[in-house]
Amino acid sequence: MTTIHTSDKELPQPCSIGNQPEVSGCRWQVWTATIGLSAGFIAPLLGSILAITVWINGPVWHGISLRHASTALFLVAIPLLVLGAHCLDLLDIKIDEARHALKTEPNAKRSCEIPPNQTP
Repeated sequence: MTTIHTSDKELPQPCSIGNQPEVSGCRWQVWTATIGLSAGFIAPLLGSILAITVWINGPVWHGISLRHASTALFLVAIPLLVLGAHCLDLLDIKIDEARHALKTEPNAKRSCEIPPNQTP
């Protein structure tokens, strides 16, 4: 954590985006939420492109049934969106717990804080 040096005291600056406390052990939830939500939005778009391709060219391309592939992409989007939303909820719970811990113990050391004697 970077600090601002003033005449009387050092004021710690938050190291996370949006002044949210640093939460350790939640990296897998961030990645799962990102991948789940991204793939959940991309899968129906690809399914739509395949459906349009079926309407224009026909239902079979090099032995692959495009109609089944487009349907599968539409169906897989729902569980991916649910998984991404669930991981976002888990992250929100962890962030709320970290905020509560910072309010109850204001002098607690954050995980990204740099001691005053060291420079980054």
